[in-house]
Amino acid sequence: MAREFGVSTMTVSKAVDLLEREDHIHRVPGIGAFAGPASIKPSQGGLSPKVLALAAADLIGVFNTAVARSIGKACRARGWTLQIYDAHSDVQAETRNLLRVREDGLAGVFVMAFGESRHIASILNHQLVNFPVVLLDQTPTGLEADLVQSDHEAGAYLGVRHLLEHGHDCILMLSYAPVSSSVRERIRGYQRALREAGLEPRPDWYVWTDEDIHMAGSRDHRPWHGGCEAILPILRRARPPIGILAIDAYNQWGVYQACAKLGLRIPEDVSVVGFDDSEVAHAIDPPMTIIAQRIDEIGRAAVELLEQQIKGTRKAPAGRPANERRMIGVDLIKRQSVARVAGGGSVPIRQTTEPILVLDSSSR
Repeated sequence: MAREFGVSTMTVSKAVDLLEREDHIHRVPGIGAFAGPASIKPSQGGLSPKVLALAAADLIGVFNTAVARSIGKACRARGWTLQIYDAHSDVQAETRNLLRVREDGLAGVFVMAFGESRHIASILNHQLVNFPVVLLDQTPTGLEADLVQSDHEAGAYLGVRHLLEHGHDCILMLSYAPVSSSVRERIRGYQRALREAGLEPRPDWYVWTDEDIHMAGSRDHRPWHGGCEAILPILRRARPPIGILAIDAYNQWGVYQACAKLGLRIPEDVSVVGFDDSEVAHAIDPPMTIIAQRIDEIGRAAVELLEQQIKGTRKAPAGRPANERRMIGVDLIKRQSVARVAGGGSVPIRQTTEPILVLDSSSR
């Protein structure tokens, strides 16, 4: 800000202090400064049902930011306020954020954890017992709580089927290491689709994106870098045509970058399907075929579950667990990143019984 306005950092600091005193902004120690007054504190009547928290390990990436917006929209429709706690991949900050939700007078919390997050499971199981909590996208080991997530396995299954139906019999999976439940489920869907077609996935078909390289690239405004670095050596020695299922839009973008470096064409040489619709999926040439998660449905379902906990309206049927799991469907949106190869359709495809919607880009 000092550089932008051509003033000293002392002047900026005094201005921020003044804005805070006048209640235009509030500070969260170790997190940052935010527009608007501080959270409503507990009153004698108990926790306010009007203020909720979204505690995220890192609000980076297409899916996470879109879900945060969706939850905010569903909260506003009820006249509620959503306060964001973004840990920026800092485990200690993630822990502090969760421990503060009671102190800040919040009525409940949505938790978007990363990977296994065993410390998060410990906090929610012990410090936040009976506190309204809804998990988003994945479940840390050892934690029982309400969960809202996409049908990750069905999504990967549908993406691989699409490649198989276009004649591909060599299909790689570009993915992060399977440390999170959502990634493991997508790998299961990838494997199931191949095996149903009579293809056993080979060990060298799994291509792992290094998380550290991916995060470094994201900080450097190159979110595609991790996927590009992972797939580049594979494509150098691959014999086209091949198909690739990418774990997300950024890794799919990395495939495009790697193909450009090697002079390979998409989709003629390399067909690719990825997860998560985004501006990139539309803007890149050719536009990406993707598995779209139903973000608005995820947000609405998460707010509904937390509302039930806050109001105490949940009644678990006899013989069923009190915690609820909402599985949200996915959509295949066909664009131009998948080509039919010679002899396409020769791989036998078994019909799935799962209800999955398939959309052409022309219908969007």
